[in-house]
Amino acid sequence: HNVLLRTPMNTFLTVNSIAGNLRAQDLNESLQVQTMVGGDCTIQRVAAVEIGELVGADLRLRYVPGESRISEVKGDCTVRRVGSLSIEAVNGNCRLRHVSGDIMLGTVHGDFSLRDAERPVQVTRVNGSLLCRNVPYGIRAEQVDGQLALRTHFAAEAVYQFSLNGNASFHIPEDANVRFIIERVGGRMMVDNEPFTPAKDGETELSFGTGSATVRLSTNGNVRIVTRLDEEEESLEFNFDMLANDIFTATMEAISSAEGVAERLSGLPDRIRSRVERKLTTARRRVEAAQRDVDRAMEDVELSFSPAQGVSSTSQQGGASEGERLMILQMLESGKISVDEAERLLSALE
Repeated sequence: HNVLLRTPMNTFLTVNSIAGNLRAQDLNESLQVQTMVGGDCTIQRVAAVEIGELVGADLRLRYVPGESRISEVKGDCTVRRVGSLSIEAVNGNCRLRHVSGDIMLGTVHGDFSLRDAERPVQVTRVNGSLLCRNVPYGIRAEQVDGQLALRTHFAAEAVYQFSLNGNASFHIPEDANVRFIIERVGGRMMVDNEPFTPAKDGETELSFGTGSATVRLSTNGNVRIVTRLDEEEESLEFNFDMLANDIFTATMEAISSAEGVAERLSGLPDRIRSRVERKLTTARRRVEAAQRDVDRAMEDVELSFSPAQGVSSTSQQGGASEGERLMILQMLESGKISVDEAERLLSALE
């Protein structure tokens, strides 16, 4: 039911379907699953990926330089350092980082978080909120039901188009060359913390610099535009991003080591082999659960620095500071505390 692929192979690999989990890494050519992966799907360091029908649980992609095409993801989707990406539907949250090719998404039923896109982005619908950072070549989101937060530089002639029900927050450089065309504002509008009155009838245009890039917006909520980027926040979130990647790599290595032990049990008596396999399975599930907890903790930290919120509200209310959260994560990275202990400490700070 479960499939592990981790031996370097210089051939195109096709699998019809997998009822359980799929874990694949270090394949020098493409991997194709013609129909479905019934459970979790974790793929890293594979040339290209295609899954014809669906992933039945969570999807994780790392270091896939070619094209990744997936029909549907039933759970959450986490993608980092890939080429072009096409997904028709994600039923959970979708988090993309460092995508060098085109991004084509259908419907994301949860929140959509995007950072470091090197090509234009197209998404049909986001039922949650849309958080974008460093997407200089444009993004078109036909419908966003939640909030929008965009923090980016702008390439010349880039086009951004948003239609949303919630509030919109834009953090742009002071020297940005961008023109805002606002078709509708259901609430209030602020520019650099000063009230701005949009046109009652027709479109409102607001230009910065030469206005070579275009942002077209229609929203039922409020609009906030801030003409500065906080470099300290950029550096801090980069450190969180690198820490999350390091933890993921260590997790994958631990799981691979456990699988390697399992492969060497064939010479043992059945009774002993069964007991060891059960313990390895339990250990693997705990490691995978711990990785999911770490991902959620990282997402909480990232959201606390999102443009829509600024600094964390708990910090302003006298609760735990982000410095305390960072200290816990650094202790986890250095091995001073376990993943379980880090999770409990982070939970206690909330």
